[in-house]
Amino acid sequence: PARLSLQLGSAPTNQARVQRVKEVVSQMDIKCTLFEIALRRGATGGYGFRLGSSRSVGHIVAHVGGDGPAAGRLPPGDMVLAVNHHLLLR
Repeated sequence: PARLSLQLGSAPTNQARVQRVKEVVSQMDIKCTLFEIALRRGATGGYGFRLGSSRSVGHIVAHVGGDGPAAGRLPPGDMVLAVNHHLLLR
């Protein structure tokens, strides 16, 4: 699956945290594409996706709602490594 760092709301970019995410990804023993998407809350107050199982770093996207902010931008099966540039570590 693709890997990504997820920017939610209007949190500012912190270059030190971005660099840390990149360092962790480079140390992982897998080939992956690292990209970032920005989502704003939808009309219902959510982002339109649900996370499922976790790994030592990151969480798998389990479900994406058809009409939420994540629709068409965040497919199920992708792995979220960071939110607002904070690594998701178990």
